[in-house]
Amino acid sequence: MPRCAPSRLRLRPLLGLAAVGVVAGLGAAAASSAPAAQRRPALRCQKLHGPNLVHSSVIKVVRRRAKPHKDRRNAHDLLACVRPRGKVYPVGGDGTETLGGTPVAGDDTTLGATVGTFLLTHDHSATQLPDTVDTYKVYNVRTGRHYVYFENTDSTPPQPRSASTPPPARVLLNRSGQLAGVFTDDGSDPRARYPDAGNALVIGFQANGRRRVLDRAPRAAIPPASLQVVGHTVRWTHAGTARSATL
Repeated sequence: MPRCAPSRLRLRPLLGLAAVGVVAGLGAAAASSAPAAQRRPALRCQKLHGPNLVHSSVIKVVRRRAKPHKDRRNAHDLLACVRPRGKVYPVGGDGTETLGGTPVAGDDTTLGATVGTFLLTHDHSATQLPDTVDTYKVYNVRTGRHYVYFENTDSTPPQPRSASTPPPARVLLNRSGQLAGVFTDDGSDPRARYPDAGNALVIGFQANGRRRVLDRAPRAAIPPASLQVVGHTVRWTHAGTARSATL
């Protein structure tokens, strides 16, 4: 999986709050409601201008400068929508956190594959310690919802990584937002102490993020390149033998 960027942005909703006033009169208990404040209309896809950052005729992702903040510099938001008139939702971003004007942390989002209205992202954040957090997500751009299929924290001094599986070596999406992946550690990082060390896992995810381990074997027995997703069917090889499962 190429290094992506699911960013620790805290983007505010696009809708304003409605204000209601109550006026009490003297003597009689009279009350009246002030008119509700007009809601700001949600930004729609046809109003989201800028180069599309993904190769898709279905969804659009645009990078925009974020609103200025005293503790955040050079910040940008990644905004996504379904063409032609879908609502616009945040799916990541990048920027530098500062403390007293000194940079202390940074984050960025890398965009992955798209299938239909679904988008893969990889958020990476780092501090000066250095501590890093990597979060891999599947976004449903139609609804703005997402689920996490891998997250890992790497701390200094070296500690056991917090991931629940080895990292993804290959993942594939279908048009329903289901994901299948081969998760394995290639052994290139001597500090890494992932669960299931030395093994490869085939894991399937429902569109709500619920996961199921479909297979587990020593790393060499399940080549990541053997993974295929056709509709709701996952196929792979285990020690040269073809296997399959339904997501």
